[in-house]
Amino acid sequence: GERIFALEATTDQQAASFEMEMSQAGFSAHYSQDWIMLGAVGAYDWNGTVLMVKDTGISMPTNDTFRDRHSEKNEPLAAYLGYTVNSALTPGGVLYIAGQPRYNHTGQVIIYKMEGREVQVLQRLNGEQIGSYFGGVITTIDIDRDSFTDLLLVGAPMFMGTEKEEQGKVYVYGLNKTKFEYQMSLEPVKQTCCSPLKQDTCKVLKNEPCGARFGTAIAAVKDLNLDGYNDIVIGSPLEDDHRGAVYIYHGRGNTISKKYAQRIASGGDGETVKFFGQSVHGEMDLNDDGLIDVTIGGLGGAALFWSRDVAEVNVSMQFTPKSINIQQQNCQINQRKTICINVTICFKTRLKSKDNIFESSMQYWITLDSQRQMSRSLFTESHERKMQKNITIKGS
Repeated sequence: GERIFALEATTDQQAASFEMEMSQAGFSAHYSQDWIMLGAVGAYDWNGTVLMVKDTGISMPTNDTFRDRHSEKNEPLAAYLGYTVNSALTPGGVLYIAGQPRYNHTGQVIIYKMEGREVQVLQRLNGEQIGSYFGGVITTIDIDRDSFTDLLLVGAPMFMGTEKEEQGKVYVYGLNKTKFEYQMSLEPVKQTCCSPLKQDTCKVLKNEPCGARFGTAIAAVKDLNLDGYNDIVIGSPLEDDHRGAVYIYHGRGNTISKKYAQRIASGGDGETVKFFGQSVHGEMDLNDDGLIDVTIGGLGGAALFWSRDVAEVNVSMQFTPKSINIQQQNCQINQRKTICINVTICFKTRLKSKDNIFESSMQYWITLDSQRQMSRSLFTESHERKMQKNITIKGS
């Protein structure tokens, strides 16, 4: 239909199109090394743009700056460029990233750099499904903590599953010099939808829409498991009939594991407290134990999760005598001379956090001659080849 907007004191031709009048500058914002990025999704008839701001002034890209002139027509696309903004740090400088989730109905992410005050587009990443909102959420992360970006994660929270439910999907791209290359896709636990509108056997009216909207929030968090690599937390607020859930993925090398390390389900009821995982933050140690903690938001409340400490256990064994002399039978068991060896097992435990006083329980198993079907030795107290013990370790 025709546009219903009009500006006073303008001609009909001037009033027919908006440039920055309804730009909504600041819809999204990101502070990079050199520039402040302000998403302006309403600029240029909701095509959108990204304002680049620094102390010396503002760079305001034109309507054609981010256009792909080889494949696009001239009419406004209402792509919402600037819906999300972020940046990536490389040895060659800073790359700027902007999402436009309505582009071509499938969504797109644009990677560009600044040459002085001019924008130079380097790469375009395209969504694969209409309405998935690919580019509605973007996050970059330095996994190996070398100060340079390793991954770009792009959320498509409204990606439809096989049963037409909004499952959501997150695309993972690795940075190779100045180009992002696809590595993998992450998806949530499959949701089973029950609605009287779809199934005669479903008697309870469930929340609609059904699905998960996995990727609504994607947070780069500092090292949660203290293995030296930063981690990723992804929100899935519509899971479990709108109760919500979050997924934790551990970093390894310069990427992340495809299989989630932990899934945290909401304790809400899906009605008064719901959408757990709508927002996620994990950058601070909030209880001063030396571990990064994670805050997860939803509708009706927020939850703070303390990170678990990680213990490093070293085991050593000492044998007396150190070698076996089959000619020297040094003990007698059940009136039979045989060879006995004393074994001392020592467990040395250290917490990776700054806490130095602790008490922990440990269970261990020992099997003699584990590689042989028949053991050549037994424990004297049980006359069995296997032994299991529970101990308590205290440290300070």
